[in-house]
Amino acid sequence: MRLLYKEVMIRKAEGKDKSDISKLHYLAAPHIFSYFFASPETIVLKILDRLFETPDTIFSKDFFWVNEDHGTIRGAISIFPGRNKKLFEKNIGKYGKEFAQIAGFFPAIKMMFRGSLNKYIPSIYDDELYIQAIAVFPKYRGQRIASALLHHAFEYANQQQLPKVSLLIEIPNEHAILVYEQYGFLITMTQQFKRKYRKHKLLGVHKMVAEVRRN
Repeated sequence: MRLLYKEVMIRKAEGKDKSDISKLHYLAAPHIFSYFFASPETIVLKILDRLFETPDTIFSKDFFWVNEDHGTIRGAISIFPGRNKKLFEKNIGKYGKEFAQIAGFFPAIKMMFRGSLNKYIPSIYDDELYIQAIAVFPKYRGQRIASALLHHAFEYANQQQLPKVSLLIEIPNEHAILVYEQYGFLITMTQQFKRKYRKHKLLGVHKMVAEVRRN
């Protein structure tokens, strides 16, 4: 499926997009990915490449949409109904052995314990469309690509009859907050992380929610 929003083409992700989407995915939350997978960027990208091919986790290509221009991926967004988030996250555990093969034994052990950070992440509710990740490569920013991706998220929420769209933003990304407020998002919860996470550059997250206008 291909959609056009103000001259910006949005289409469903395909297998050939794996490398670009993994890079964009990492770009959306580098500190969180490096912490959860207990690995440097090169290894995290390999893990994201593998999870991109799975049909049942929050990292699957099934939930990604991309902006492509003349064969070049410029940005991407991952969206799915909030009611599925916990199940998709739980399913990541099925791939523990593969993570160990990619990252090594000790990082895989760390992954098991670092999942406890999830208990500090604000809940995503059943009536929300959750934006799991959104990113645009730096060289293409300022071209309304993020706007087109967000527009698609709201259209998709309408199709799914979900009245809200939600996302999480790392503290202290004040610029992102100002940008999302322009699209009707408001902070509904702020969760500060414990001091022990600060050495990993993880301070906390804001949850932002926007109402969906019905067509």
